[in-house]
Amino acid sequence: PWTGTELLTNLRLRNVKRQDDRTSLVIRRLLEAQLSKRQASDGIRDLQLAADVVFSVAIWRWFGSLDFIAETGPLHLPESKVSLSAVKEQLLDCACDLWRAGQHACTDAYEPSATCHALESAAWLIQDGPGESEERRIRTVSLFEAELSGAPKAQIESIRRRLVTSAGAMYVRAAYEYFLDRQHGTLESLWARTSEIAAPLVCSGAAPPSAASAARAAGSSSSLAAAAASSP
Repeated sequence: PWTGTELLTNLRLRNVKRQDDRTSLVIRRLLEAQLSKRQASDGIRDLQLAADVVFSVAIWRWFGSLDFIAETGPLHLPESKVSLSAVKEQLLDCACDLWRAGQHACTDAYEPSATCHALESAAWLIQDGPGESEERRIRTVSLFEAELSGAPKAQIESIRRRLVTSAGAMYVRAAYEYFLDRQHGTLESLWARTSEIAAPLVCSGAAPPSAASAARAAGSSSSLAAAAASSP
């Protein structure tokens, strides 16, 4: 840990200016690259681009971890339910690949992703078959100690990778599917409302929104996905 002060070690602090926290900065960078690639550096001038921005930000915030956001990158709003199913499988595969690499796809900073974050942690402790080997017990203890002591991220991920099992992988994929399909609405509900949410982002005047303002308007709060999915 960077300090021995118990209060600072255990208290979670947020950036006073949320647009300057790590996740928001990564999202802003990705959106700027997306706008630049699609020759929209002067703003969002078509509904398709606006919908892509909203869908991307909603999915990023739905899962929430920096590793997941960086791995998925900008997304395109699916044109049909068939395409949406394909995107869902891609998201599940990405999340599972991160878990196998010892990384969290879901953040523990807010719900409902914090619940899925806890299930990811539990999945690393699931073993194949009855009985626990001495080697696995030692690795499990090492993981607890590393996490409690604030060990480097790379060290913790290395221990988690050695604890991955087939049973744990099946468990965590089922958790991700529940997270997308049933908890706080469904991915399909979000998809159906994305264009409606995106419409105000389309600019027609002389002062188009920047990537930063687009990220805020598209839902920089962690509740965008849940609100979009659960609203009538």
